[in-house]
Amino acid sequence: MRMMILALVLFALCGVVMAASPLPYRLPSAEEQVARKRQLLDWGRRWLVQYGRPFDEMAPNYPENVPFPVGDGTANTLYLFAQGREAEVRRAVEAMAKLGPWEKQYGIFQGPAMMELWFRYRDMLSDGTRAHLLKEIEKISEPGERLWGCCDTNCAGGNWGFCSAAGVGLAGEILNDELRLARGKYALKLALDQIRRYGTITEYNSPTYYGPSFAGLAAISTHAKDAEFRDMARAIQAVLLAQSLTAYHPPTMQVSGPWQRCYHQDVYGGPSAMKALLYPYLPEALYMDQAHQWQFPSMVGACSHMMQGAVQDVYFPAWLGMFLTDRNTPWALRMTSHVPKITDRRGLGTEYPESDINVDIYQTPVYTFGSASYVFHNGAHAETPWLSWSVKAPVRGLGDFKNGFFRMLHHDALVEGGDNESVFGKTSPGYILWNEGRKFAYQHENRAILFAHPDRLVTEATRLGLSFFATELGGDGVDEIYIPPSLLTRSRCCCETAVFTWHCCRCPAMTTSARRPRWKSAAPRRSICRSAFSTTRGRGVR
Repeated sequence: MRMMILALVLFALCGVVMAASPLPYRLPSAEEQVARKRQLLDWGRRWLVQYGRPFDEMAPNYPENVPFPVGDGTANTLYLFAQGREAEVRRAVEAMAKLGPWEKQYGIFQGPAMMELWFRYRDMLSDGTRAHLLKEIEKISEPGERLWGCCDTNCAGGNWGFCSAAGVGLAGEILNDELRLARGKYALKLALDQIRRYGTITEYNSPTYYGPSFAGLAAISTHAKDAEFRDMARAIQAVLLAQSLTAYHPPTMQVSGPWQRCYHQDVYGGPSAMKALLYPYLPEALYMDQAHQWQFPSMVGACSHMMQGAVQDVYFPAWLGMFLTDRNTPWALRMTSHVPKITDRRGLGTEYPESDINVDIYQTPVYTFGSASYVFHNGAHAETPWLSWSVKAPVRGLGDFKNGFFRMLHHDALVEGGDNESVFGKTSPGYILWNEGRKFAYQHENRAILFAHPDRLVTEATRLGLSFFATELGGDGVDEIYIPPSLLTRSRCCCETAVFTWHCCRCPAMTTSARRPRWKSAAPRRSICRSAFSTTRGRGVR
């Protein structure tokens, strides 16, 4: 009951705001939103055709240095059914059926995709194809199946919970099954309870997982007949969008960290699920360059995010525009999240207790800086502290802004992992998703203190390091990084790969790195080490 009060209060606020005349918050017109969604679809489709598997066949020019993608059936399905023609929709249903239970369980993301196929295109399908899809919907939502189990406390406030709520709850409406519908509603009530208790969800502000999370929520708010089910999905979307828009930094066109759960491509500021989610609705279209995506194994996922943003109908009321206009700087956001106990299964195992998370974001016209006091899942999936700063405004290229983030590293000689354990067991040089510990930061305005706790991976560890990475894609070199001269012990290039070069300045307490991609003729640049972190504009974060 109390959870529903939150939703009712939120919608009452919506009513008051909408009753005022007129809203001074400029958002794109309905026609412009449609045009931007078409642009997202075209980008994702072109990239998937060029480098992915649009029709279950490897593209002829697929990069040799990128592992073959696994589990990209959802991207293929979105590409197909977004075309809106009977032949493509039929192929999408067949692709979904082929995906089916993989290793005896359905994929989490299949729930929202199946729902969109059913509600948008069922009348276009032949009797046989429609019966086939209905059978898949019945099976994926069965009690005891994977999605059913994810409609519970273990997945609340994360993408699994939202996708499962759509897959199970909407299946309940399709099949006239009250038990399934109640299960889906229960999953959303758990997420609303997190917001009511703590202020936001477990996987807050995620550049990656807001894609599938909003796919599930948008499917519910668009197609659900049950008013309570639909209103809960709308309330959650409004709260999360208000928070993300508050964290958005127009000068850099970045949604500021910190965040819980993301992947490798998100630290560079290119396409992401978050950007695709916001792209149709922002007053000024986000910069969505894809020039660097070919280097990363996750590029098929980025294509899927773009197409997801093109085909879903997010609940985005016009009053959300007030979080983007008339900002007085400095602009600040503070919120709280909560995470369950996590026991790391790698190496010797490390237990991280259940805890609240204090989140702070501080913005000026030049930079955005954010920190979180605790992390969830693993250290590489949670960015804290996070820094983005503007080199040129408005952003028109990858060199017009920079992002800065931290990684914790084990060993002196194994900075890139080597044979050391790492997240997902990856040991290929150049994969900076690695992070052998958790970072904890406490922030006041534009200053933060950072602590790091190493994972218990190996007993023979001889050294621990903390590295700061500054992205430099298409720019004019890395800005100066200052370290007190008394702490500096040596400076050398610690590692070089076919794609990236690290230039490190080391001190007993930390390692500071400037990271630059090596294009065909790019010469590596050294960072300059002095006394404290700063940007070239002299408005540093210390």
